[in-house]
Amino acid sequence: MVGQKATSDIVDPETHKLIVKKHRRITEGVYKRLELAKINTIPIEMEDLIGKYLAEDVIDSGTGEVVAEANEEVTEKLLETVNEKKIETFEILFIDNINVSSSLRDTLVMDKIELSREERKNFR
Repeated sequence: MVGQKATSDIVDPETHKLIVKKHRRITEGVYKRLELAKINTIPIEMEDLIGKYLAEDVIDSGTGEVVAEANEEVTEKLLETVNEKKIETFEILFIDNINVSSSLRDTLVMDKIELSREERKNFR
């Protein structure tokens, strides 16, 4: 999260004081204030997710269906599916190519091993 820009104003839920303004970079200091305020997730706009990559499989908790696999690119179509299935949260990779490079993700894309659903369960 450090190094990313806030997509909206982030306010302490108890004190209602502004922690970071929209479009400002999240620094180490801001991150510490988020921790103190017990903020561990921040909402972002759907369009800000397009082009990012999934950190883990997106699973429909109602059916157990794997909607999208880890390392898959987030597209408009995927976001539509996630909305239709009412999946509220999923993890994305933070790759800023400054502090974190895409080298591991790129390697996994080139050397993809197909696992059965049962085999994937063993890695969770």
